[in-house]
Order: sequence, then C-alpha cells, then structure tokens
Amino acid sequence: MKWLHLLVLTAILLGVQVHAAKEMHYKDGDVVPIIANKVGPFSNPTETYKYYDMPYCRPDKMKKQSHGLGEILSGDRKVISAYVVYFKKDVPMAKLCSHKLSVEDVE
Repeated sequence: MKWLHLLVLTAILLGVQVHAAKEMHYKDGDVVPIIANKVGPFSNPTETYKYYDMPYCRPDKMKKQSHGLGEILSGDRKVISAYVVYFKKDVPMAKLCSHKLSVEDVE
C-alpha cells in the first residue's frame, strides 16, 4: 500500500499523464502522446502551476491540448510533452535534455 501511495504522489507531482481522451485505439508502433499537466503541492491542491513554468526540459514547440469546462475550473493546463513513446514498444532509457539550475530557478 505504501508503494501505491508513493506512485500516486509521484504522478501528481510530475503532472504527467498518458493521454486518455474518450476512447483511444492504437496500433502497434503508433505514437502515444504523453501529456504534461499542472504541478502543485500535495498539501494545497488549489495552488497549481503550469508544468513548464517549472525548470523542466521544454519541448521546442509547445502544443496545447483542448480543455473541458471541468478541467479549466480545476486548473488543468495540458500540453504535449517532449517524451516519445510508441504503443507496445519498449522504451529504452534516454536523456531528454540537460539543464543546470541557477539560484533564480530554485527560488
């Protein structure tokens, strides 16, 4: 149970979720978009920030996702991330980018 809580907390903190709009059907090898959402502290769910306002590796070109009314009211801010995943294909570990944090980034 402890691992489940840790997994859920990690997913919330990263703000990354697999795109699951309505019913998606993929064929072997199809690209599965990975969506970045909002980030916020677990202790205050109303305090949220855009995922890429944080010092993470940004895609060269950000493509926003459409939002429903409920998503807008809950503060969702979905964009397609730079991660590339293919349906039913193993994804080897790879570096997305390197980023050194400055003092300003941390504060």
